[in-house]
Amino acid sequence: MTRKVETELTMKNLTVLINLVSGEKAKSLRNKEAAVERFIEVMNERLERDATDEAEDVLTSPGFDTATGKVHAIFDEAGIELKKPRKSRGAPKAKKEKASGEGDGRRGRRSSFAGMVIYPLQAENPRRKDSHGYRSYDILLKNRDGITFEEYIAAGGRRNDLDWDSKHNYVELRSK
Repeated sequence: MTRKVETELTMKNLTVLINLVSGEKAKSLRNKEAAVERFIEVMNERLERDATDEAEDVLTSPGFDTATGKVHAIFDEAGIELKKPRKSRGAPKAKKEKASGEGDGRRGRRSSFAGMVIYPLQAENPRRKDSHGYRSYDILLKNRDGITFEEYIAAGGRRNDLDWDSKHNYVELRSK
């Protein structure tokens, strides 16, 4: 039997209530709906066990509504102060506006190689065969007349490989 449960009680309050009514420690509960369902079971068990008018009065009192899980009257009778549910921490924060020049749709910061033309300085590929660096340098060798950084990336080249090649003087970088 599943039904939507709306409650102003915290999980801690529901656990205390279940423990109070059942007289035993409640097991771990998944969520509020499960806690309310367990509370209803415990109250029905108590009603069957006690078969007193007092238990019937609790179940039918205006402060206890099984459809919404509001059980303030039982807490009042037990002298337990209800904790108010946490309120949301306010409206979501507005997104930070991007500085000019930043709205190109890419993630992360702009590469230091952006807008540069790359020229290979080696006649043969100096990188180890079957490595990512080898494949990246092959892209440069196929474009000896120069390739823009953006074209290099689009062809499958990697920025970190270009950085390594630049530090080892395997490539020349020029502004457009």
